[in-house]
Amino acid sequence: MTYNVFIYGLGSIGQRYARLLRDTYGDDLRLYTIRRRKRIELIDSTLQSSSLADPTIIYGIIEVSNLNELPKSLDLSIIASPIHLHKQDLIDVCNFTNSRKILIEKPLSGMNSSEQIHHNNSDIFESRQNDIFMSFQSRYSKLLQKLKFEIALINPEDIYSYKSWFSENLESMHPYEDYRTSHMGNVDQQGDPLSCFSHDIDIVMCLFGEMKIVEYRESKKSDLQISTPDFQRVTCESKERSKLTAQLDFDFIGWPSQRGGELMFKGGRMKWDWLKQKLDIIDKSRGVKSFNFAETSRDDQFKEMLHQLLNTLSSEEIKAAGIADAIKVDGFIQAASNMRKNHG
Repeated sequence: MTYNVFIYGLGSIGQRYARLLRDTYGDDLRLYTIRRRKRIELIDSTLQSSSLADPTIIYGIIEVSNLNELPKSLDLSIIASPIHLHKQDLIDVCNFTNSRKILIEKPLSGMNSSEQIHHNNSDIFESRQNDIFMSFQSRYSKLLQKLKFEIALINPEDIYSYKSWFSENLESMHPYEDYRTSHMGNVDQQGDPLSCFSHDIDIVMCLFGEMKIVEYRESKKSDLQISTPDFQRVTCESKERSKLTAQLDFDFIGWPSQRGGELMFKGGRMKWDWLKQKLDIIDKSRGVKSFNFAETSRDDQFKEMLHQLLNTLSSEEIKAAGIADAIKVDGFIQAASNMRKNHG
């Protein structure tokens, strides 16, 4: 079987999808792309360097100038454009392609209601929403699955607090490009740490359901030339668990990178590290336990997600975040943005 896959955008994330798809499926794959910036730049798999080479040649990608030039039938469309373009790109892909599945690189950008992405009063989105997914790869992490299992063993009323932190230096994130030209630190392009690191919002909702923001804080501590905050903290409460509060920290200034979390419950705590894929549990009644899932890489999570999207017929069996979950994450981001405007 030969798969037809379209990648909208060929920057760092678009090239990552192209590399993994070509590595996995070889010649059983036809790759297509539209790229807005005609950069002849091949980005390294570590996202830390680039070389002068054309990714369309390296990965065997057919470049088209518009959606009408794509095959009539696509197995998967991947929206890998900058955050502020996701909404319109999704509308266009829904309207002008016959793609069996659509995957959007996080987040949705201002789309906290399906009403906002209807195009010319078309109901095409309503008919496609079961086929649209968000690329929150952590859902395929063995660490997250273990966290869910261990948390389920605790009485919900005995869980007190949840903390997470996602800290990465913006200048070092993609050193092959000038961060000042990136959407990530541009408030007019829906950039900020909260939006760029929205994986962690999806994780807390995976674990505890929808969350309500009760406090928002931000600051600009560094000399980064950006129009967004470089640090954001959101305190929220679970809509389903009366005692649970969560504190989520996001920043563009940390070095070295840190991404982890901690859960406090009656008689113990859990602490985990997403970068090292480690989980430690101290429980007064069950003792001390440690788990290490470092043998599974982030690329493995991407590959499992892509395999499911290409080969699973039933949407209910796919672990990737569906459009309803993605809208909740985006609503969370928009609520934080509104607090910023109200207190700005």
